[in-house]
Amino acid sequence: MIAFLIGFLAMVAVAYVFSKLLRLQETGTVNVDSALGQTGEVYLTIPGAKQGLGKIHLKLAGKLMEFDAVTTGHTLTNGTMVTVKRIGADNVMLVEAGS
Repeated sequence: MIAFLIGFLAMVAVAYVFSKLLRLQETGTVNVDSALGQTGEVYLTIPGAKQGLGKIHLKLAGKLMEFDAVTTGHTLTNGTMVTVKRIGADNVMLVEAGS
């Protein structure tokens, strides 16, 4: 009877520890809509007048993320600070130069 009681208590303790550990999980999913209005930096040159895709780096949810980007203005070179104005299909960001 004592062995059964000790085994049962050990099982309850392990279940409690696992339930607490499961609360530490994160989904890792980032809401891309939160990029609107955010400032980022051009990583790969973005051709002007929507002539092609470039890449930008944005910090979202504490993570540095890379997105495809286009601009309606002039060509944006590496290191240029940009602001996200709109998010298009496939998470392509429409950006404008500026801080």
